[in-house]
Amino acid sequence: MIKNHKIEILDKTQADGVETLGNAGFEYLPNHQIQIEVSAKPSAGTLKIELRTPGATEYIEPEDSPVDMTAIDKGVCFRLNDVFADSFRITPTSFDSDKTYSVIIVSNE
Repeated sequence: MIKNHKIEILDKTQADGVETLGNAGFEYLPNHQIQIEVSAKPSAGTLKIELRTPGATEYIEPEDSPVDMTAIDKGVCFRLNDVFADSFRITPTSFDSDKTYSVIIVSNE
């Protein structure tokens, strides 16, 4: 049986600022599907997705980040494989103030 773990932030705005999603207890899961959804197509903004390796002090930004939010109609999904993370940090920049975004991360074996 494959083990899965889901963490999420829902209906956030630019004003909410930086969000951190803890992954404590599930650091051993190496594969992560990251889905970003928007309330409506934004006219501006990016979303930086970073992760922190267990035992590290700094966050790193994977290749698929930052995400251009203007390219998203409803949602976008990408995968990070073979990385271990004890937390993820989400940073919106210049995102439309009248729109919301959600980030859902599912980690698995």
